[in-house]
Amino acid sequence: MLQSALKEGFQAQPIRDFMTLKIEYPNDGNGNLKDINKRHRLEAHLNEWLSRTGLGHCDGSSFEPDGIKIFCLVVDYDLAQQIITSNLAPTEFSGYTRIYQSYDDLQ
Repeated sequence: MLQSALKEGFQAQPIRDFMTLKIEYPNDGNGNLKDINKRHRLEAHLNEWLSRTGLGHCDGSSFEPDGIKIFCLVVDYDLAQQIITSNLAPTEFSGYTRIYQSYDDLQ
């Protein structure tokens, strides 16, 4: 699959060209096994959509005192935000509190 994309002119983007998109979900405490499994399903779901569209990938997640944070590296924040918003709406992952661009993660 990668070889055919390269033949069509697609090029890998250097990490400095990526932006950090974060998605926050409410959560009480450090999460239980059900929360952890849901978080991992969400990471896989985002990886599928971001890679399918060529916009980036999910770079992990964490339980924080104020909720769950999902980290995505994307090449076009506005387009990725639109795609993620519309894609998550009809799923079990629609209950996020915000999606935003973070500037403190990449240098």
